[in-house]
Amino acid sequence: MLTEERFNALYDAHAGRLVNWLVAGGTEYGTACDIVQETFLRLWRSRQEFCNREVPAAWLFATAGHLRTDVWRSTRRQNLCEDMAHVRDQDGREPATEDMHGDALLRKRLIRELAKLPEEQRTAYTLSRIGGNSLKEIAALTGASENLVKVRIYRAGKKLQHLLADLADPD
Repeated sequence: MLTEERFNALYDAHAGRLVNWLVAGGTEYGTACDIVQETFLRLWRSRQEFCNREVPAAWLFATAGHLRTDVWRSTRRQNLCEDMAHVRDQDGREPATEDMHGDALLRKRLIRELAKLPEEQRTAYTLSRIGGNSLKEIAALTGASENLVKVRIYRAGKKLQHLLADLADPD
């Protein structure tokens, strides 16, 4: 059985990573926090199942991912790519920089560029760079080999580097 101390340690180690991963995937911050709470509630309810084995981070990320999908379905929201298309204003232009704080603009830009990546690359990249998962954990979660996960992360990084090249400091 999963002890209360072990549960608290898992929460401390993974809750922030899960929230960041969900937000990077386009989930609103408040909704991401709710999903993480539900993820850990499900872990606590199923603590008997984990009596003789370690709770893998992949289980937490998979559960949070499934819950995110459930939220999207229940609220009839569009998928991530369609959501990110609405970052532009009604005229189809980028919002003026002075209309937004720099961090907010950068966050929206990053989310929009992440949405342009193929699903497999985006998933591997965000699980690695934002979620902080190992190649082994990502492979277990996605069903891909560790080598394929490594390739997807590399390719996603290169595409993002190209897509965000205009943000590079010219110095």
